[in-house]
Amino acid sequence: MALTLVTAPIIEPVDINEIKQHLRLDTGTSTIEDAILTDFIIAARDTCEKFQNRAYIDQTWDLVLDDWPGGDIITIPRPPLGSVTSITYYATGGTAATMT
Repeated sequence: MALTLVTAPIIEPVDINEIKQHLRLDTGTSTIEDAILTDFIIAARDTCEKFQNRAYIDQTWDLVLDDWPGGDIITIPRPPLGSVTSITYYATGGTAATMT
């Protein structure tokens, strides 16, 4: 099984100004620390998502399975699942079929 991030979250669960306010930094101006704080926010979200095996913010993932799972149930990692764009499977002869 291979899980690949296609589209990363476009927002973070915590805003840069919330972090600056918590750290008692000036929220009215942009500082050199903003890039570092933003990296910390992303790293914290990513670490927590991996630890809990959940997605906190909308993301697009590509899941590739080596074969059809036993019991005909596909376990979707990183819930909650918002939608499935398509399912592509390969028949015995190698022909691809896509369900949308």
